[in-house]
Amino acid sequence: MSNKTLVPDKLHGYLLQVIHMLYELISVDDRVVSVEKLDDVAVEIDGKVIAEQLKSVTSANNPIANRASVFWKTLYNWCTYIEDGSLPSDAILRFVVVSNSTVTPGSIQKIFMDAHSDDAAQKALTYAKNTILHTATEDPNVDVYATLPDSYRDYIRYLFDDTRSQIVCGIIKSMEIEIHNDTYNENLLHRFSNQPGLPPEYIDLLLTDMYARLGYADGVVIYKRKYARLHFLKRLPERLDTADKSM
Repeated sequence: MSNKTLVPDKLHGYLLQVIHMLYELISVDDRVVSVEKLDDVAVEIDGKVIAEQLKSVTSANNPIANRASVFWKTLYNWCTYIEDGSLPSDAILRFVVVSNSTVTPGSIQKIFMDAHSDDAAQKALTYAKNTILHTATEDPNVDVYATLPDSYRDYIRYLFDDTRSQIVCGIIKSMEIEIHNDTYNENLLHRFSNQPGLPPEYIDLLLTDMYARLGYADGVVIYKRKYARLHFLKRLPERLDTADKSM
């Protein structure tokens, strides 16, 4: 029997959301960061919204492969959020991949990442349709989606509907893909260490303290950057004194 401790997928996913909220809070600007409010994690800054979907990869599955169901489900979610007004149409949409191995984007994801204009987004959508529906026929009596796997067929049917082309192209233009190939914890520590005014010899202690002081409200984790920094600096002398006494 294996001695490894298995963390349930849902718990692991939620812990990643909380950790990523901390990752986004490490900034010198004033921002509001939330978990499971607008998206997995969302950043509100200067009237702009950054909605982030987080995908943890601990197996051979690649969430940014051409036919990855989690990728198309994410685009479907963003589309419905924009349609019902849950997300503003000008939100930045970020797909964050945290992997313990190397994952690379598929050809569709690559062209989506590079599409920053209306024309480029339309071409990217057309490319995606041709790639996914490569056996399509002009016969109107044939369901071109019928041969697609159940895992993503309905998402594709919804997103490729011509009546939604404008919204989907807007999503493609606003979309970013951020990949952490076994570097996420290092990136977080690097980001934290580079904040001005932090004594380098206390970085680990302060980061641990900040982890412990994440706030919870009505089941949604919300923490304001300005308050977090004030409270953190207020307790800083006490934390440093405790650290000195323990050495």
